Amino acid sequence: LAHIVKETCLSWQGDICNLCFKRCPLKDKAITLDDDLRPVIEDCVGCGVCLYVCPTKPKSIYITDKQSDESRYPIKIEL
Repeated sequence: LAHIVKETCLSWQGDICNLCFKRCPLKDKAITLDDDLRPVIEDCVGCGVCLYVCPTKPKSIYITDKQSDESRYPIKIEL
């Protein structure tokens, strides 16, 4: 499952980004946008596309394993 770090996510900080939403292969299902055009995780499958396209350093998205809730891709990953 993807998780958004609201403290560093550009959209959650008032800028318009939404790359995670735009590039998600399950757009409008895995990631939706709230009324303020901020990404919200819904039915994520954990593919990692959002992590790859996130422009912030460190990334503002991290992925956890559904079973263990343990991070598969730590927040400090640099792509």
